[in-house]
Amino acid sequence: MVIKRDTYVQFYDIVRCFDKLWLRDVTYDLGNNGVTGKMYRLIFLLNNRTRITVKTLYGNTEEYEIGELVRQGSVLGAVVSANSLETVTKDAEYGQTETTMGDLLLYPLCFLDDIAAESNSLLQTRKNQTVIEVYQDRKRLQLHPEKSQYLINKEKHNKDEEEIIINDQKMKRTGEYRYLGEYITDKGVETTTVDKRIKEANGIMNEILAVVSLPEIKNRRIEIGIKLAGACLDSKLLYNSETWIRIKNSDIKKLESAQYNFYKRLIGVPTGTPNIAIIMELGILPMEYKIQKRKLMEYQRLMKMKEEKINKKSHHAGDGNGLKESC
Repeated sequence: MVIKRDTYVQFYDIVRCFDKLWLRDVTYDLGNNGVTGKMYRLIFLLNNRTRITVKTLYGNTEEYEIGELVRQGSVLGAVVSANSLETVTKDAEYGQTETTMGDLLLYPLCFLDDIAAESNSLLQTRKNQTVIEVYQDRKRLQLHPEKSQYLINKEKHNKDEEEIIINDQKMKRTGEYRYLGEYITDKGVETTTVDKRIKEANGIMNEILAVVSLPEIKNRRIEIGIKLAGACLDSKLLYNSETWIRIKNSDIKKLESAQYNFYKRLIGVPTGTPNIAIIMELGILPMEYKIQKRKLMEYQRLMKMKEEKINKKSHHAGDGNGLKESC
């Protein structure tokens, strides 16, 4: 049985996150996660006494030393920073703030400096808000007042009951938000993502057609064009499509239309040419089957995961129906 309930999703962006991380706090978090001894000392020394210059309109300033800064652009810079920032989940756990999915407790998701928190009630949402602000103060960071937004997926709402405050300011409510390359909307469908992907893919189509039109490869135009489309165009249009469990038939038709229009331009036939002719001539799979293939591959990957993985737990907590039924 599917239980319908409201879903609140909060998105947070940190202002100049990596410029504000302080070295001793980052190394402290490394120690808590098991990094000790020579490796711990080495990471600290690699980042200690960082020398920087500031770019200005009139050129770079003189170099000066900052002792408590995480060195940016290094091999370990992003890793140690992400390790420190993910402690927001521990703050949520200590604050007894979580969202339930069956018997599973879901804490805020942190990917580098992008944080997302999900809840099923306004009370849980405000608890999440409090935890995030505690995390912000503890890390000496600042949440962006404009880019930090939230959305609500429900039919009816009372505006007076949905006010969320962030750093003494009213948090902005939005209908859609781009998080990790995916457009999440308050309607819970993929239409916005599909429309944006097709628009972005137009540039890739033009680039592929420009490449295959070069005199050096004109005799292999179709062969190379198909390979480039499979490597570049499909990856843009179908990125994360294994999670599209509520995609509409109209959205699939849009993807089909974008794909076939490209291949018609590639082989130089009229746009009115039946799509089935393109399938039979070039051996191209329809977008619907490409999406289903990706979902089946993801489902197989989930089944092979260890039981303690959060992906596997959330799949079982949701009765395992979402991805399975969409395949």
